[in-house]
Amino acid sequence: MADEYYGQNYEWIYDPVSYRWCKCVRDCRGRIICYQVIPGPPGPTGPTGATGPSGTITDYGVIFREFGNEQVVPYRYNVSFPENDITGQNIRHIENSTDIELSANKSYFAKYTVSYSIDSCASGDSKEIVFALTDNDGNVIPSSEHVASISRNVNSNSISLGVIITPEKDYVIRLTNLTQDVKNIRVNAATVTIFRLA
Repeated sequence: MADEYYGQNYEWIYDPVSYRWCKCVRDCRGRIICYQVIPGPPGPTGPTGATGPSGTITDYGVIFREFGNEQVVPYRYNVSFPENDITGQNIRHIENSTDIELSANKSYFAKYTVSYSIDSCASGDSKEIVFALTDNDGNVIPSSEHVASISRNVNSNSISLGVIITPEKDYVIRLTNLTQDVKNIRVNAATVTIFRLA
């Protein structure tokens, strides 16, 4: 049985099943029409669930060429990386090498960033710079090619792109200059950041 409280043209009815007060009016036939429900007090807090597994990145690598250590890279040549900081066993790089090795049957996110310049860019010239990640045979890794225009300030250009790579066998990737319009690109700095997803 519900408790009732009468106001002027309405009544409050408390429903002990739903633990709510309902503001109601009676229509001309005496039927109760509810139009506002006020929730009752909240119930007790349930027990805390079990803690899930902690997420960690077990394989991570930053392979880089710092500013001040520029490299002139002709068409179809690869950027070499004097330094690296690698954690885990599935990403490998030898200092001053162009090759970055990835273990088979795992997924990786690989992102490259290149700061580059050229000797000159005449006003009105429309030159495009192209870099990509390539495999051991020189093939472009799908979705890794980045085409960018050269700004008028030829010493302040930068591109960046990331892709997911899932090799079925041990795999080598390289950062390659694919620019045909410009004889040589001066790489002021470059970084390839890789971490294993699964």
